[in-house]
Amino acid sequence: MKLIILEGIPTSGKTVLGEKITDFLKTNLDKDRSEVFYFNDDIRGKLGIDVLEILKNQDQSKMNAKEINLHLKSIIKKLSEIEKEDKKECIFILDRFHFSYLSNQTCRLSDFEDLEKMINDYTYYLLLNFKNYNAKKVFDRVKQSLSLRKGHGFQRHFDRLTTNESKGETPEERIGNHYLRRYEVYEKSFKDSKLKNKKKIEIDNIIKKDDYDKVLQDISEELLEFVLG
Repeated sequence: MKLIILEGIPTSGKTVLGEKITDFLKTNLDKDRSEVFYFNDDIRGKLGIDVLEILKNQDQSKMNAKEINLHLKSIIKKLSEIEKEDKKECIFILDRFHFSYLSNQTCRLSDFEDLEKMINDYTYYLLLNFKNYNAKKVFDRVKQSLSLRKGHGFQRHFDRLTTNESKGETPEERIGNHYLRRYEVYEKSFKDSKLKNKKKIEIDNIIKKDDYDKVLQDISEELLEFVLG
């Protein structure tokens, strides 16, 4: 089993890159020996596995690391069982994992030390993040993405953030301040994580969907080596 985990703030391109990685692996791997599962269509849709289930269904102030660890380890167990049933080498491409639970104040990276040891040998962690955080750029990216996120509840999330005066004086400041915390957590977590296969992709100048073709090109050799290793 191999895990490819994509992490990053909204609009960083996790879905786009995930699709491109999926197509790349399906093209380059032996279909009789390997199967690729993509997070949106396969893992969430067909398999009903949601990494962020606890984050969505609980008051963040009441979440605890033990419960989150149990949830994430249960997902690893389910994926392992799927591979056994499939009788092939399975590659699971996940949209976010334990880093996403670190943006609330109740969890630290050290809480997931055992989890990282558990998945270390078969996990490739990709962080899509800015080299230099820019609140206006984040606001523009989020606003432009709204038309692509219909039915995801993201419009309500956007409206709630942009009208929350405690987060800043303008809608731009409010969105920027909200995601600044997550940006900082991701940067520190990536640096401190003990995962041996990890790579950061800087997205400052990545705007169009086709721009991710270059990203895939840059990581394709390393990615394929990891999957085949």
